[in-house]
Amino acid sequence: MKKLSFLLLALCLLLQIAFPSKSFCQSRTRIAIIGLNHDHVWGLLHDIANTPEADLVAIAENRQELVEKAKSQVPATVKFYSDYVQMLD
Repeated sequence: MKKLSFLLLALCLLLQIAFPSKSFCQSRTRIAIIGLNHDHVWGLLHDIANTPEADLVAIAENRQELVEKAKSQVPATVKFYSDYVQMLD
């Protein structure tokens, strides 16, 4: 979890440097996940849920059994998509 917090902070700072007129560091970082078929993603779901600076907003996955598994582990506010292109629009 410490690594995820560090990565979110680093991303925030890089965005703030690249776009100084915008405010990236004052709000939570919105995260979307594409694909749930790798084992490490399940640990990341737990880490994101326990990171105050992060907000999991969407998951793209077309395998229904993985969607059902994820729905039992993430907040009800997370949106699910079967197509990652639609999610990114």
